[in-house]
Amino acid sequence: MKILVLSTIYPRNDVKKNSAATKVVHYFVSQWTKMGHQVVVIHTAGRSFKLLHLLPQSIKNEIKTRSGIEITDINITKKCEYNYEGIEVFRRPIFKSIPHALPSKAQIQRVCRDICEYLKKRSFEPELIISHWSCPTIQLLSELNKMYSCRKSIVIHETQYLTVMKEKWQNELKSIDVFGCRSSSLSKKIAETLGLKKYPFVCASGVPEDYLETVELDTDKFDGPLKRYIFVGELIARKNCESVIKALASVCDHDWHIDIVGDGAEMQSLKKLLCNLKIEEHVTFHGKVSRDEVIRLMRQAQCFIMPSRAEAFGLVYLEAMACSCITIGSRGEGIDGIINDKQNGYLVQAGSVDDLEDTLKQLLKMNTKSLKFIAENGYKTAQNYSDFAVAKRYLDDVIAW
Repeated sequence: MKILVLSTIYPRNDVKKNSAATKVVHYFVSQWTKMGHQVVVIHTAGRSFKLLHLLPQSIKNEIKTRSGIEITDINITKKCEYNYEGIEVFRRPIFKSIPHALPSKAQIQRVCRDICEYLKKRSFEPELIISHWSCPTIQLLSELNKMYSCRKSIVIHETQYLTVMKEKWQNELKSIDVFGCRSSSLSKKIAETLGLKKYPFVCASGVPEDYLETVELDTDKFDGPLKRYIFVGELIARKNCESVIKALASVCDHDWHIDIVGDGAEMQSLKKLLCNLKIEEHVTFHGKVSRDEVIRLMRQAQCFIMPSRAEAFGLVYLEAMACSCITIGSRGEGIDGIINDKQNGYLVQAGSVDDLEDTLKQLLKMNTKSLKFIAENGYKTAQNYSDFAVAKRYLDDVIAW
């Protein structure tokens, strides 16, 4: 099958290796290619005024922390064709005068003409169009609907644009055949917002097979007391690392430790918090580390905690579960539905220190058998979410919806 993929975020060859850009769409594309499908990716990167892209990284970090808006490097403004790990990609930037604003209709039409010319040059007539993120993808799908009669699918990662733009997008939404989203909690919200007759399918991420082959079930780590914790993620406000530190400092005795893996604008304020709480010896900041090092640290840890908000899915939760960690995520966020509270992990209110404290107190009182039960269930859950399994399920859901 010839599959055209539209995504506002996709890995690039012209960016530093420590880019925080998610590879979630690329993982799906890679698996579909291995299945024998022919896939072409259109990277519809958002660009703004040149001056914004040239700002110092420290200012960009501050903007992202305060507003959630990520301003990328200047290269993102350049149209180009490239091959990324065997995948053909055409990057066609879309100008937005204001971040998170809608592009003009004329801009959308120009982009679609370029997409069609690119595909025609490759004699690529899509049999299925799969897309991610709502803006400007919904506008692009509507315009491409005039040129291609194939089935069109979109996976929505948040409801921000839908809530504000649903009236303006009434006609555009009619061109979409299939709706998906990143979590079960989001599925209900989207169905209610758009008045859909059935819930969008859930497009979950998968754990790479080589990762699953690297780790084995290890419940022996729970033969001793619960005292080794880990957080893996960007150190930004919505990840709520601060609440993790406060909760651990409140409920744990003198013998505990947390490894914090990741970097971000919150690093200095978190270090200041440690000083104020006088718990510096209990916390190690690792910064960004290799994937192998993340696995090593997770295998050592007994409990993974990341009660973040606005988390579309959160692959790192599954990776922690695969490493036999008792995993704590956020209620009503992306991992809710994969983690079933008190069965294969725990769910708390995002950012709530009190709620996290209560959960940690429960865990600290649990016997070894109960801790092993939760960890083993989490491990089994992760095994069902390999890259291949979720990519196949994704295509099956698009065709069957």
